[in-house]
Amino acid sequence: MPPYTVVVTDFGEPDWDLESQVLQASGLDLNLIRLETKAPEQLIPQVASADTLIVQWANINSKIIAAMPHCKVISRYGIGVDMIDLAAASERGIIVANVHDYCIEEVSTQTIGFILDLNRHTVIQNDHVRAGKGASRQCRMVRCAA
Repeated sequence: MPPYTVVVTDFGEPDWDLESQVLQASGLDLNLIRLETKAPEQLIPQVASADTLIVQWANINSKIIAAMPHCKVISRYGIGVDMIDLAAASERGIIVANVHDYCIEEVSTQTIGFILDLNRHTVIQNDHVRAGKGASRQCRMVRCAA
């Protein structure tokens, strides 16, 4: 059995070729395990051998952390780590990491879209047009004086 076990709990993509290639290129002797679950009751029996846990959306609570006696790192696909019990991880000496710039451009673009919608009421106007009512008079667009 390889000396290091990396467990991916859940993942938004259909394959994990990139992760496999990067981890294999590390030169470490790894056992890569990809799970397809976020449920704590399903994770607990599967993560006991994990040296590293990679998480997308799964809630990693103290019970899951306690079930990983060898774990040294929990890494999150994303910016936030609010779904990981940081106190429990710290108590066990587990490093928690994240991808600090994950989806920055997408989040920024979405935020600009929300700001434009607040000003132009595009969602409400769209709903009125699709309902056959034409543009809503309740949502006048804000115009700047020249």
